[in-house]
Amino acid sequence: MRLQCAPWPTAGDRPCQLTLAARPLSAGRKIGYNPVMKLPNGERAIVDDAKLSDYVLSPTHPVGRHHAALFARLLGIDLENAEVLKAALLSAACTADVDSQERTPFGRKFRLIANVSGPGGEKPVVSVWIIEEGSDRPRLVTCFVE
Repeated sequence: MRLQCAPWPTAGDRPCQLTLAARPLSAGRKIGYNPVMKLPNGERAIVDDAKLSDYVLSPTHPVGRHHAALFARLLGIDLENAEVLKAALLSAACTADVDSQERTPFGRKFRLIANVSGPGGEKPVVSVWIIEEGSDRPRLVTCFVE
C-alpha cells in the first residue's frame, strides 16, 4: 500500500487526523529540540507491516502487548484497523517536527510526536525512526501512546 503524505490522510474509509504536538525540551535528550527540522526524507519513510502486527499492536508480544493495550484503549486502534496507525505514522514522518535526535552505532535516530486520532479518541503518539548507516530512508523503530 502506497500512501501520499498529507496533513489529513485516510486509511480506507476511516479518517485519521494528524495534528502536531509541540513538546518542551526535557532532561535526557541527546541533541535537542529544533522546531524547523523535519525527518530527513520523511516522504520515503518505511513502516513495516510486521512491525505493527507483530510488535506494536500485538496483544501477545512480551513488550508490544503493553503498547497494543494502550492503542486499543485510548485510540481504538488494534490489528483490525492497523492501517489507521500506519497512515498517521507516514503522515507524521512527512509533516511533524523532529523532537530530538541521536547518533547511534547503527545510524541516526529521530523522535517525533504527533497527535493521532483513532476511532476511540485522540492522543499524542511518539514515533522513533532510524536512518541506518549507508541508507537515506527513515524506518520506523517503535511507536507508543504518550
